[in-house]
Amino acid sequence: MKRTSFAFWVSLAAALVFVSHSSAGTDAKDHATGIPSFEVMVRNPLSLGEALNIAAAQNATILAARSDVEARYGIAVQVRSIVLPKALSEVGYTVSQDSLIETNENSTVGPLINNQAWSADVRLVQSIYEGGRMLSALRQEKLIREQAMLDFRTTVAEVLLQVRIAYDDVQLAALQIRLREQSVGLLGGLSAKIREQLNVGLVSEFEDLRAKVEEANARTPLALARQDYIIAKHQLLQLMGYDEPMNGGNNVPLILSTPLRSPAYDHNLAGALAIADEQRTELSSLLVAQKLGDEAIVVAKSGYKPSVRAFVGFDALSRVQARDPSDPVHGGLAGVVFSWAIFDGLLTAGKVQEARARRDQIGHSTDEFRRRVGFEVRTAWERMRQARVILEVQASNVTAGGRTTELAETRFTTGSGSQVEVLSAQTALTDARDFYASALRNYSVAYSQLLRATGEDMSITRSRGH
Repeated sequence: MKRTSFAFWVSLAAALVFVSHSSAGTDAKDHATGIPSFEVMVRNPLSLGEALNIAAAQNATILAARSDVEARYGIAVQVRSIVLPKALSEVGYTVSQDSLIETNENSTVGPLINNQAWSADVRLVQSIYEGGRMLSALRQEKLIREQAMLDFRTTVAEVLLQVRIAYDDVQLAALQIRLREQSVGLLGGLSAKIREQLNVGLVSEFEDLRAKVEEANARTPLALARQDYIIAKHQLLQLMGYDEPMNGGNNVPLILSTPLRSPAYDHNLAGALAIADEQRTELSSLLVAQKLGDEAIVVAKSGYKPSVRAFVGFDALSRVQARDPSDPVHGGLAGVVFSWAIFDGLLTAGKVQEARARRDQIGHSTDEFRRRVGFEVRTAWERMRQARVILEVQASNVTAGGRTTELAETRFTTGSGSQVEVLSAQTALTDARDFYASALRNYSVAYSQLLRATGEDMSITRSRGH
């Protein structure tokens, strides 16, 4: 895994392949982030790419993940500290009663009566050997940073998948509203024709009532589609990190410009599995965790080995034979400290056993997650494949349903067909259009889920599709 700078990856959340298509000027955006305000955003068409970039910049989950990266970078600094020298300073001062001072009556230099004592020292300490911990710390620093960025990218990918699905849900609800409005309009027109025929005695009251019931029944799905549309827009805004105004009403005037599409996937199943094995950040993070587990074993084993530290410093302390504390002795010093725990009560042995067990645990988790990734890819692949089949079937059904409705209306107008035929044909057409819209949304979602399962870039929107 190539090491990438911290600044690059944290900026990823603020500008993931950010190519703005917004017509708003820079004065309509937040000058700190370049993200349009809520009021500006709802007045301009919002593309899928813009929605993804806005979420990447201000979604709360991504912002929290960015803070976690910074915290783990702090941990990396702490781990590396064992390699760097330490500057230590200590200052002490005491005053004792004369009764606590033991004098020497026979001393030729006078009694030892100094009741004030102070000392000060500054030392520079450098570890020379810590049983392998120093080189391990340098490796751990790099691994901790790498794992932090992998986990951050995982969080970003999860959020962007949710944004893509929420965007598709808004578009589906908007499409269903249009379809239901068309259905209500068609049934309303049919009801009006039957009412005219009833007035001249060409049809019975039964047919008039039947037409009115069908028209009324069509208004319920329309109301539900409008409800779903409002809720889906709130979900999308929440994922993009916007705080909606409390006095703005519930039906936000959000306009989406990227229609539901069915982009083709460029790889076969074997290729998708290979991409997932290489690009899934969770799997890469677990592989890094294995390396960190190896380093934990090295650190644990360091307890078996000696520690060597060198130091240089400067000491100053008050004289013993002088009452005046301002007449000190001082000078430099240097030395080496060698320490070795010959027997530590099996503490090190226990640490080594724990570190090895945890490393094995990570290895088992990695194997299981690799199998899970394969399952996710195969599942998403099959869902996308079946969604494509259903989409093609429903596209044919819409064409056939439209033609059937035309024929039924012609037969009814000429008197060779019945009202039941027209109602049945219009209901079938509405259902076919609704199923097609749902199939289109399901394919788009399955496509996004396959991208996520393979670890591909969730911020990129493909333009190819039907």
